[in-house]
Amino acid sequence: MGGAPGCGGVMARLAVLFAGLVLIAIALMAGAQGARAQARDATQVYFVRGFMGIFSTGLDALEASLDARGINAETYSHLSGPAMRDDIVRSRKEAPGLPVILVGHSFGGNAVLQLAALLAQDGIKVDLVITVDPTRDGPISPDVRRYINYYLSANAIGSELDTDGVAARVVNIDIRDRTDIAGLTAGHWTMTANRKIQAEILRAVLRVARQPAATPRSRLKTPRRDAQPGGAGALGR
Repeated sequence: MGGAPGCGGVMARLAVLFAGLVLIAIALMAGAQGARAQARDATQVYFVRGFMGIFSTGLDALEASLDARGINAETYSHLSGPAMRDDIVRSRKEAPGLPVILVGHSFGGNAVLQLAALLAQDGIKVDLVITVDPTRDGPISPDVRRYINYYLSANAIGSELDTDGVAARVVNIDIRDRTDIAGLTAGHWTMTANRKIQAEILRAVLRVARQPAATPRSRLKTPRRDAQPGGAGALGR
């Protein structure tokens, strides 16, 4: 008869231990799910507008196309370099496996070239840089896997990227040689609105970006303060 209370005590302790293990398992599962959700929501694609932010409106259409696919993208002014750099460094600490894709037009093209070089100092590799008629030919970073540059040699504004020693990683596309791209939207100021160029940029981004397995949910995005022209901190003009 004396053994019964001891047995009951053991069972009670086992029940408490089991309940504790269940709570730990639930907490671990919740943490893993939260990390996965955080990774899904981290920005993968950074669009950078050119001078005054008013001649790069085609980037808005590209951002909307990616958002509809559940791929988070943000648009910045070319003057928002420090903010972009901080955002990328912070987000890649939280979601280190996500790609980094930079797309810039005109002065925004200059900005993403410089930003990619600065991110190399932070130990962050950039998967893809796409420039649309940048006014500079670099810098070209060894830590960028691929560059694609659309430029118009006929306008004396856009620049071909320097391929010295890195030709395998840099693709220069002179719009003057593209008979399939023509019309008013093939000029420097309106190049991002050209449907053909937009489609090619979108395909290049989708080949690199990590897409969600499930159907993307609709997101209501709050406009970024630093996406407006005149943000603090220049990053190349």
